[in-house]
Amino acid sequence: MNVNERAAQMLHQYADYLRDERPPSGHEDADAAEMREAEARALANGLIHGMHFITAAPVKADKDGFWTHPAIPDHFDEDPAPFQRWLNEQLLECVTREVGDDHGGIASDWTDSKPAGAGWFLLELIDTEDGPTAFWTRRNIVFLELEAHSGLERDALRYRWLRLKDNFPGDEDQERSLWDDLCDQDADEFDAWVDRHMEEDQQEPSDA
Repeated sequence: MNVNERAAQMLHQYADYLRDERPPSGHEDADAAEMREAEARALANGLIHGMHFITAAPVKADKDGFWTHPAIPDHFDEDPAPFQRWLNEQLLECVTREVGDDHGGIASDWTDSKPAGAGWFLLELIDTEDGPTAFWTRRNIVFLELEAHSGLERDALRYRWLRLKDNFPGDEDQERSLWDDLCDQDADEFDAWVDRHMEEDQQEPSDA
């Protein structure tokens, strides 16, 4: 199973969870829950069929300070419908912020226009009829909920692994060395250290 297939499997599992937890028909949240389930399955199917989903890219502005994400299809015309269809296919939400200065250029603090919340990245920084405008985008709530759901699940596995004494050598010196190694990890390396040892344990042949 490759990475895309595993991600698609997780999305379908998450969609099953949304289906099972969906409020009854007629409830004010029922339609929204059904839409989130459908979007999760659409994203899963896109991964399985090799669809490329846009992600954040380094912003390398031109001499005038403008920039367009390299993964945006070429030349959407003035009709906003094709652009909106593409956003829907990508499961993206998009907001715009005017970022012009008093002289018609791009304000030096344009990055402060990034919306609050997780997952936002720049899609375009272009000149519009309203002046310089930043287009910010992120995967919709389905992706963010899945990410949070998966993160909590992974944290639970790490906690359980750390609690099991059998994961550490019986020899006291070896056990102390392993714990010292763990305690020396930086905050952003701690999870990776635990994940690596969890994977090593899974690869060891069973005694049974």
